[in-house]
Amino acid sequence: MQKNAIEENINLKGSTIGEYLFEKLSALGVEYSFGIPGDFVLPLYKVQQNSKIKTIVVTHEPSAGFAADAYARVKGIGVAIVTYGVGALNMVNPIALAYAEKSPVVVISGAPGLKERETNALLHHQVKTYESQRKIFEEITEETVILDDQFTAADEIDRVLQTCKKLSRPVYIEVPRDMVNRKILFHRGITEKPKTCDLETLEEAITESLEMINNSKHPAILAGVEAHRFGLQKELIEFAEKTGIPVSETLLGKSVFPGQHPLYLGVYAGAMSSDATKEYIETSDCLIMIGVMLTDMNLGLFTAKLEQSKIIFASEENIIIKHHHYPNILFSDFFNQLISRVKERKEIEFPRVKNLKPPKTRDHITMQEIIYIVNNFIDKDTIIITDVGDCMFSCIDLRTPERTTFLAPAYYESMGFAVPGAIGAQLASYRRPLVILGDGAFQMTGMEISTAKRLGLNPIVMVLNNGCYATLRSMNKELNCLDIAQWNYAEIAKLLGGNGYVVDTAQQLRDALKDAKTKKDFSIIDVHIDKDNISPALLKLSEEWKKRVKM
Repeated sequence: MQKNAIEENINLKGSTIGEYLFEKLSALGVEYSFGIPGDFVLPLYKVQQNSKIKTIVVTHEPSAGFAADAYARVKGIGVAIVTYGVGALNMVNPIALAYAEKSPVVVISGAPGLKERETNALLHHQVKTYESQRKIFEEITEETVILDDQFTAADEIDRVLQTCKKLSRPVYIEVPRDMVNRKILFHRGITEKPKTCDLETLEEAITESLEMINNSKHPAILAGVEAHRFGLQKELIEFAEKTGIPVSETLLGKSVFPGQHPLYLGVYAGAMSSDATKEYIETSDCLIMIGVMLTDMNLGLFTAKLEQSKIIFASEENIIIKHHHYPNILFSDFFNQLISRVKERKEIEFPRVKNLKPPKTRDHITMQEIIYIVNNFIDKDTIIITDVGDCMFSCIDLRTPERTTFLAPAYYESMGFAVPGAIGAQLASYRRPLVILGDGAFQMTGMEISTAKRLGLNPIVMVLNNGCYATLRSMNKELNCLDIAQWNYAEIAKLLGGNGYVVDTAQQLRDALKDAKTKKDFSIIDVHIDKDNISPALLKLSEEWKKRVKM
């Protein structure tokens, strides 16, 4: 009887392990994967070539990880495909970023075949044991699996991909190369029981929350990245508009709420915030935190002054009202109930965020001028990607229009994200990226712009060129290890088939952006900035850092 069931399953499916894997990914909406081929993964690449998913070959595996991460942040799931050892281990850092910031990336690695392993030979790319690579990825993914059994492979694929989507975190799938073309011999199908709410606990949490909101005089919403990761952005806008409560957002969650919405209150990041935003959030008598990750950078190196007794905190992991923890409640259920039952309110007075024009300078452009110009340049068809450094901190004052996505590694803070990320983001969104990064970050992964050229993509890349690691220099100017070699970024653009601009003044930046927007190819704008010119946010951050760390 078992044999007949298996035979019936074979006739029904007829798929190989490799085919089934790509069929499932395609069904989840994946159109592109990112990676570099190698001998252990070539069988998988051959299967992918005959699937609906297009292969994007990049220049280095870290770029594959960053591109897949950005693609996942926009599309809802991303895929990186690499070879065993030298390929997968090259992606540890980007996947650690994806795990930390809850980005659903599927890592697929080729591996030595099961027959090859029986010889006990030391195969190339092997580290310690055949299990070493999987054990490493156990620390930076939510699930790992090796597809070494034709009877369990299909269900394992289903289970791992379901985890990736459900928890919005990376997963790892390893496929021995002699298993790629083996037939699926059994597929039970995953019938996971949906997680349910404790209705009594939910009612208590809603009752306490409504009492706080209805009795408050200066309520505020602080929105975080989980509102995006778990598909609650539409509900966030609905809640704000129904109640008239102003919305601030964290740096990691920037653009989760439209920056040009009448209820927008700006970015809150403790001491890094604008004075008006900081004062309103910290004096609110009812702060509703939706999907906020309590990281050091989101809280301005923990300079945030928030009273727990005035907070409603709702995230995927926790519902906490004042000092009361409410277990067994679903984030989405809680928020939807809150929206349906909260009362409409009259307009609440709060400080409106403005794109303040900075003082004019005749010589070198300033960070404040750059953000002012960018605010006037971006539109609803722009997707903004920043790297780590003052390029990111200065964007606290950026106002993203509706539909614009702002991507930045604002928690894990790995440099090198932006240029590869722009490739993934443009393929996922079909919107034109504006990349803002420092010269240090560009020198890590910026040459990936050649891949954008090959694919016909056209990001506009602004390199904030001050010849140093400005964020670190703001903390200690005496260190001689913080200078960066000078590259001619405009000439690099031309060498690779793009457009290059050199900018020293505000007007030159306006002209360069205007011209770059008309070009079909990518552009690099080399923006020369004085070493000592930093954004107000970074100035505040460095002052707080010096108080905590003695050097």
